[in-house]
Amino acid sequence: MSGDLSWPVFSPDGRELIFVSDQSGMGDIYKLDLSNWKTLTQITSSNSSEMAPRSHTDGRIIYTRKQNDAEDIFVFTGSSSDWVGGAGDQTRPQWAGGSVVYFSSERGGESWDVLVSSSPGSKKTLAKDVRLPFRAPPALSPDGKWVAYGVETPEKADNIWLTKLDGSKTISIKTGHKACAEPSLTEVNGQIYLAYTGLPTEGSNWRQLHIMNVTSQLK
Repeated sequence: MSGDLSWPVFSPDGRELIFVSDQSGMGDIYKLDLSNWKTLTQITSSNSSEMAPRSHTDGRIIYTRKQNDAEDIFVFTGSSSDWVGGAGDQTRPQWAGGSVVYFSSERGGESWDVLVSSSPGSKKTLAKDVRLPFRAPPALSPDGKWVAYGVETPEKADNIWLTKLDGSKTISIKTGHKACAEPSLTEVNGQIYLAYTGLPTEGSNWRQLHIMNVTSQLK
């Protein structure tokens, strides 16, 4: 396929590859059936840039659309409809059950927050002043109950923070590193592991990658 291709992600069942191509416009979403490499379906068609698609187990696709210099979240269920918007950008959505977790810059400036939307139009702030990953969506725990993030605030930046999606609890994991960011969580043999990047010392110009077992903290 011609055009600039980006934002590839597999469907939850691994049978489809969803991605963005600018072949037909500013950037539209396509779906490739991996059981038949010739079955390519165009999902969206608009004059706006669409990005960061994610497929739900029920087939819904959540994504962002850039229009009027702002990024809002849409959902495709046979046709596209608004999910959540606001001032600034609402970006990099991630399914968490039937809810959507995403980053928002609606407070303005360089501030980024983590929000959760349990239904179209609803939104709740889970964390403020987070350190925005390079391109990743919010990091969820394997059970979908926690979101992990780094923060910009200097006195908190040597921790990775986790907040429950219902907002009932927030914990911090001390790392011993600086400017911690890019968290990712996975489960292996019943153990929960956290991967993250951090500076070895204040003022370092390169980042290290670290992995730690956080099973006991998430019980």
